[in-house]
Amino acid sequence: MVVGHDARAAGIAEATAGAAVGLDNFLLLPLGTGIAAAVVVHGVPVAGATRAAGEVGHMPVYPGGEPCSCGQRGCLEVYASAGGMARRYARRVGTSGADSQAIADAVATDPHARAVWNDATQALGTALATLTLALDPARVVLGGGLAEAGALFLDPVREALHGALAWRNPPPRAALRLRRPGGTGRRRHHGPAEGRAVRSRRLGCARPRAAGRMRVATAGLTGRGTPSGHPRAPVSRVAGYVPLREFISRLGV
Repeated sequence: MVVGHDARAAGIAEATAGAAVGLDNFLLLPLGTGIAAAVVVHGVPVAGATRAAGEVGHMPVYPGGEPCSCGQRGCLEVYASAGGMARRYARRVGTSGADSQAIADAVATDPHARAVWNDATQALGTALATLTLALDPARVVLGGGLAEAGALFLDPVREALHGALAWRNPPPRAALRLRRPGGTGRRRHHGPAEGRAVRSRRLGCARPRAAGRMRVATAGLTGRGTPSGHPRAPVSRVAGYVPLREFISRLGV
């Protein structure tokens, strides 16, 4: 069995058969109970010095803002995760039970839902602007349950992103996408250029390429995101190298 950081594994899946096929530089942000990211630079999913890269849910977007369960204030996932939106809405109206879908349905008629929604899209746009300036991705892929909201969510996020970038353009309009859970269910067949991009990808730290082989993490993935505010467990050991094709086949993508 091959395991690793769930968001980075999802990034490999998108690069192999999803919205990032053929790209060597992109971001994937699954927006669910919390928010993490797959950061892919030059074909490599970046793990970082302590294997904690991609915890963008704890980027401060509103300094001194509302408290996060991680101990900080103003974190992105307090405002823009599905779980954070539900908690903020519940505090405003004094009752719980509304999820992000219910909040989306009420945006047009409920001022509390509209305020929570606007805070979420503005926070995510601000975070994406920071990530764009730092990493210059060719594409940003947004996924998770909030994808079901479609243009209601995507359009204001794009506007917030564009408004936060004064001297450069954001990733092209067609490149900022919402990835629906499950995708199309069709397997993508790769051409030569796409195949080279896929074969160049490795799960783990960015190191000099080694004949198309990749490090395979063998601990630290539970298969699900951790509860909001709790960083994912670091990979504790590495089981050498295996061919990338074998790794992808083990992922089942």
